[in-house]
Amino acid sequence: MPIQTQHNPLKANHRHGSCLRLSWVMLVFALLVFTTPLRVMAEQTPPGEYEVKAALIYTVTKFVDWPDPDGRSTSPLCIAVIGRDPFGPALDKIRGKLTKGRNITIKRIKQAHEATGCDILFVSASEKVNLPRILQQLKQHPVLTISDQPGFCQSGGIINLVTVRNKVNFEINVAAAQQKGIRISSRLLRLAVRIFD
Repeated sequence: MPIQTQHNPLKANHRHGSCLRLSWVMLVFALLVFTTPLRVMAEQTPPGEYEVKAALIYTVTKFVDWPDPDGRSTSPLCIAVIGRDPFGPALDKIRGKLTKGRNITIKRIKQAHEATGCDILFVSASEKVNLPRILQQLKQHPVLTISDQPGFCQSGGIINLVTVRNKVNFEINVAAAQQKGIRISSRLLRLAVRIFD
């Protein structure tokens, strides 16, 4: 079944203003995540693209509820990266942070089946050719898939980080999340530049 696009009035009515507001929101997310020395440094040098994306992933964890048949809500929240890791140390800065009472753990993996016990999987650009197989392998698992590849949501991924004019925003495939029993807060949906359902 083809994924249809839902009209997002936030984008349609205030295209320029919303981009500006969203860019500030993303920047605030980034600055809240990092340590004090980095915040001091950020006053002179803006955070890099993948620092902002790592911060956004951390923020997403606060607005998502996973199904909990096995009591996973009390276990550490696992974020995995498959393929060549574009984050470097940026993602490790959120390791050990608390989100909804859960400590965040970070894993780098090579095969999709290694992510079945994780909560979030970031699919790096190096896995573009393997994307259909990765999404198919995780179809029956409540793993929130995130990437920054063009067409990721249209392919069945859940959240796609998109950079427009040096501003990081995101798209959300609500239908893909619902199929896995993953609930995304309306507060996060309102910030999306595009919603697929």
